[in-house]
Amino acid sequence: MKHILLAGLLLTGQFAVAQNQSSRWILSAGVGLSQLQLAGDGISEKSTVLSIPNIQIGRKLTPRLALVVNLPGCVYRYAAVGRTRDRGFEGIIPGIRYAINDRWWALAGIGLGMDAPAFYDIKTQEERNFHLGYAGLAGVGYEYWKTERKSAGVQLRWRHNWLKTAPTWTSGSALELLMTFTLYR
Repeated sequence: MKHILLAGLLLTGQFAVAQNQSSRWILSAGVGLSQLQLAGDGISEKSTVLSIPNIQIGRKLTPRLALVVNLPGCVYRYAAVGRTRDRGFEGIIPGIRYAINDRWWALAGIGLGMDAPAFYDIKTQEERNFHLGYAGLAGVGYEYWKTERKSAGVQLRWRHNWLKTAPTWTSGSALELLMTFTLYR
């Protein structure tokens, strides 16, 4: 009976350690370039733009699987109506991040897409148009430098937004190449 209790205590301790190691928080920030293409009512634009901010916050459910919220963004020049000004092609996209191996991971998510004026470039009331819709995201990442608590990597992802611009819909795609820095807790 003593041996059974001892074995049970040892196994419970190992199980608790394994659970503790797999439940880690992820905070990632990235900057890079984005090939952006917009198409809709009176808009047809394709440009290479700065892709910032790009934030990912999440929690590992298992050593390989994490639930994350992606906050992708890129700023582009809009010239279709009125003066030329900056706008943000952004989103709030919950998703799943799966570690293929120790360095490679894949990402997919569906959420809220946004097209909004850049906060620093609003001159008139008409320029405050804020469009919401749906967004999808898929990507892969490679961590080329990694320690227990942090990593640096590169990420390639594709994002598509379908935005309601009364009375029609505008769609936009962004292919993004990012340099990322990630903290694990």
